[in-house]
Amino acid sequence: MNLVLYNLIISSVLTAVILITQIINYPLFKYVQNDFSTFHQNYVKRIGFIVAPIMVLELIIVSIMLVQDFDNNLIKFSAVLVFIIWISTFFMQVPIHNELSLNKKKNLHLLIYSNWVRVICWMLKLIISIMIFNIQITGLN
Repeated sequence: MNLVLYNLIISSVLTAVILITQIINYPLFKYVQNDFSTFHQNYVKRIGFIVAPIMVLELIIVSIMLVQDFDNNLIKFSAVLVFIIWISTFFMQVPIHNELSLNKKKNLHLLIYSNWVRVICWMLKLIISIMIFNIQITGLN
């Protein structure tokens, strides 16, 4: 089992999803005029069905990598980024989504701005995942 490869694949997928979310989906929310609450509740349910299991898998893989190679600073940094993503998700994004589900679109700008934390973290994690993968395939340490 090549956890480094799985980590790279998951990092790529989650980075793509967060970029699409940030650049396309969230800005388009402001154009939903009728029944925003129902639209938003359905969006959260559907995107959560896709993203949540992948995020859990990412957390598991990074945790195993960290245990297996605790002295690797790239893996440590990757784990810190995942931790920041989870904190941001559950203490910033989820509460904002809960407000939006109550048809409070006034918080939409806050959703977009605060989501940059996750965008940056996932992009950095992808870069680090590429570095870890390259080190593994070239045998350099």
